[in-house]
Amino acid sequence: MGNFTVSKEFAFVVIAILAVWFLGPHILFSAAEKSRETEIDNFHKAIQQRRDSVAASIKSLGVTDPNLLACIEAGSADRASVSPNGSGGIDDVRELTSLFCVRRKISSLKGISELTALEHLDLSENDIKDIDPLKTITALKSLNLRDNPITNIQPLAKLSQLKNVTLPVLPNMRCSDIRKIIGKARTSMQAIQCKNGSSTAIADSTDSWWEKSEPRRDDSPSLSGHEEAELREFERNARQRYQTQ
Repeated sequence: MGNFTVSKEFAFVVIAILAVWFLGPHILFSAAEKSRETEIDNFHKAIQQRRDSVAASIKSLGVTDPNLLACIEAGSADRASVSPNGSGGIDDVRELTSLFCVRRKISSLKGISELTALEHLDLSENDIKDIDPLKTITALKSLNLRDNPITNIQPLAKLSQLKNVTLPVLPNMRCSDIRKIIGKARTSMQAIQCKNGSSTAIADSTDSWWEKSEPRRDDSPSLSGHEEAELREFERNARQRYQTQ
């Protein structure tokens, strides 16, 4: 049998094939792992940039009440942690659409007027007397002011998008005046006191009580299915936050 001679070129090709055969999967895995690590790193950087951006925007607000400021910071934290590729995230606190500030010992709303994108706001069980800063938040759809020492709700007349409002006890206001101010907004009033002529009346949350005080309104509020679901979610989240505080 004659001698079999292997050229250097052939040997090199064989070695290269064997190297690819044995090392290829490892190389591909390492490249994929590195790509994934880079992707995760970029994700965390993007989230941190969003958080920093929101934090900077909060500092620029003219909010003077430390308790209100703390609530805004807490309410923005979740939205600032949403991936830039996801929905519902914010890069500026002024993009916030919902805020829950139940039982926070808030006494002043100064500066909240800058949160013009707010659609749902719960300020129940605080020490708020002046709600004038709310009149510029015209995107508001639902508002809870229960258990606050408010005496003047006139600023609510500016909120044309308001569909649902919960009011505090208003024993010194005429019932008819309250109805005129809140306009078409659906009222969630449980044992709300207001003046009915010379006596003090207790208003309930149904239209029947208002019908006794005023003629039937044909423009009674109606919510779309989406708005109804949105309101229910807001109220559910508000209850959950209240129970955990």
